[in-house]
Parts: sequence; structure tokens; C-alpha cells
Amino acid sequence: MPQEDRIYSTGREAIESLRDDYRDFNDDPDESFEEFAGDVLDIFNAAPDAVFSYDPQIRPGSIQRLPEPSREELLGLCDLASTQLMNRARNCANPHDMVRYALAAEWIENDNAELVPFLTQEERNRITIELAKNNRAAASGVLEDSALENVTDAFGMLLADTPYEHVIDTRSPMGKPSAERPEVFCTIQWARDDIAAAIEDACDPSYDVELDRHGPQGEQVEALIDQVIDGIGSDLQDRSIAMGWSVIANFLPDEVIRQAAALGVPEEERNAHAEPASGHGPSMPRLADEAEASRTASDMLAGSSGSASRSPQQEK
Repeated sequence: MPQEDRIYSTGREAIESLRDDYRDFNDDPDESFEEFAGDVLDIFNAAPDAVFSYDPQIRPGSIQRLPEPSREELLGLCDLASTQLMNRARNCANPHDMVRYALAAEWIENDNAELVPFLTQEERNRITIELAKNNRAAASGVLEDSALENVTDAFGMLLADTPYEHVIDTRSPMGKPSAERPEVFCTIQWARDDIAAAIEDACDPSYDVELDRHGPQGEQVEALIDQVIDGIGSDLQDRSIAMGWSVIANFLPDEVIRQAAALGVPEEERNAHAEPASGHGPSMPRLADEAEASRTASDMLAGSSGSASRSPQQEK
């Protein structure tokens, strides 16, 4: 039977499917469900949480129990997931989502040993099924979703999904090519409508909340937005700046780093011409060392200090 015609489910789900068939197709009122299901029921009851593959008729000879992926297989999928997320970040026009994808990619790359043990059984089952279908991209997509969920939980509303595009400021010189070299090349706008959308997304969908700032409840909506903005304070800007340093570090081309290093002064030459510090006046700028340039998402999640806590204006 072709692979695409097979059904994949856990033993528990297969039993429920059998119960549906029993209710829909059993014409003998004296036949119990156990008699109707026969030996198939024993197979699924023996491993209700395992994943099985079988034909639509659920014949005993067609049932195969699928092995869970090994740790080595999962770590290999982590590498693929990190690559796919970083590609999504590079091709993303929305800076809000770009940060999300880049952080998730970095988290998988640096902390995959932590991710693998904490995969839920449902996630492991989804990976098992996609691997059985020879679909590694979809299997790694499960890890992508898990990583995105983790960084969204860690950074809260800052990385939450919204229907809005947080666009690059059109007043910024980045909007059109220029012979000049502006000091500021990218700004990100967050508007009151974004806060309203975030509140809507946080509400239980069963309440069907739609916050209309210009409707009959506009005053109450504006008051809710004010509360959120007052609560955020400068934290949204500060954390956006902090994560921005990590995103920039991820996008630095190796060739740029190599050429920048060539502009530096070798350590031996620096030591030979070292002079006592004057104690006043601005210090010469220097390149960030490798450890600083490769800050990881896990460092930021832990609230570490360093260049990630600096404002771009402090670089002057």
C-alpha cells in the first residue's frame, strides 16, 4: 500500500476510531465492542501512547508500531530547525518576527540539549510520524514551533503574535538608497493599535473580544491601553535594544569580521607602544571580543549583562 494511504495515530486514538466504527457500522446488537475490534484492540491497548501506522481497514497484519526517534536523530533535526529559522529571519520583512525567528534559531543551536528532554509526548509523536513519512523538514518544523513558543513565553508580549506589521520608519534613510551614511538606519514603531491587538490576542477566544478604539466603548479601550503602556514603561524599548544586539551579531558576515580584525593593532604592537592612561578624555573604540559578539539567546533569557544592555545612543 502506498505510504500516503496509511493512517498514523497513537494506540489510544486508534481505539477511539474503532469505537466510532463500532457505533456506525455494527449491525449486530449482541456483539460487544471487544468482539468487534478483535485482536486489534489488544495491540493498541498494549501501547496506547505509542504511534502506529496501519491501513484504513485497521487489519492486524497492517499495523506497525513506529519507534521514537533517537536522541541523535533529534539533535540532527535541531540543526536543521536552527538553519530553517535563521533563513526565515533573513527573509522576513517584519522586524518583529525577524527577532523572534533569530532568537529561536539561536536558542535551538546553543541549548538543544535542553530542548530535547523537554519535548512533550505529543511533539515527539508528531516528529515520529513525519519521520515515518520521510519528511525531515516537517519533523524539524515541530522543533521550530517548540522553540518559538519558548522564546515567546520568555519575552511575553514583546514577541507575541499580532496581526500587525511593525514596519521600518518611513522617515528613516533606510527607506531609500542614499550616498550619505546616516547614524540611525532602522527604527521600529509600536502603536496603540498594537497594544489593543495584543490585549485581544491574550483574551480567551470564546469571548470574541474586539477592541474598537473609535466605537461606543472607545474610552474604556483607551484606558486599557494606557494601563498596559504605563506597566511597560521603558521595558519594551530596553528589551528590544537588548535583543537587537544579538540579532546584529547573528547577521555579521564572517568576511566583515575578518576585515575588521585586519584593521586592528596586533597585541605585540600594542604592548610595545603602550602609554599610561591619562585619566581623562574619550577612549578609543575597540572591537567586541568573540565571546561578546556571540552572545546567545539563553544569556539574555537569564538576564545577563553586557553589550546587550547598552543603548545605541550610549555608543557615542
